[in-house]
Amino acid sequence: MMAVEDSEFPQFPKNFNAITVKPEKITVNGGEWKAEVIIENQGPNPILFKVKVTNNKRCRVNNCADVIMQNKTVTVSLQGTGVEPKDEDRLIIIYTQYTTPTIVVPNAFLAWQRAKTRDVISKSMTIPFEKEVKC
Repeated sequence: MMAVEDSEFPQFPKNFNAITVKPEKITVNGGEWKAEVIIENQGPNPILFKVKVTNNKRCRVNNCADVIMQNKTVTVSLQGTGVEPKDEDRLIIIYTQYTTPTIVVPNAFLAWQRAKTRDVISKSMTIPFEKEVKC
């Protein structure tokens, strides 16, 4: 299926790499922990993103969907639920380019619903959880 040009969701340019995420791994200590992930948009267009985890019973995500304007950052807060993450658990950041309407404050959840119905192409990044090593 070929993607159709969409004014709200422009296609990614070739070799798009304008999103950076820090840290590259989330270090946890047991089941009670807190962490932050910083997502930066260094690209020419706003980015619509959402954050998912492989298991919601082991990790809660605050600010799980939003729009990052050009040359801005967003901080996503994570919190352990009391159950220690497993080695296979991952944080997944899904994103696409987005043209924000100038007169409306963007609602990321509604924008993702529109993106889904239009089969908008998105990209993703995966961040693993790792257990803190005690010496």
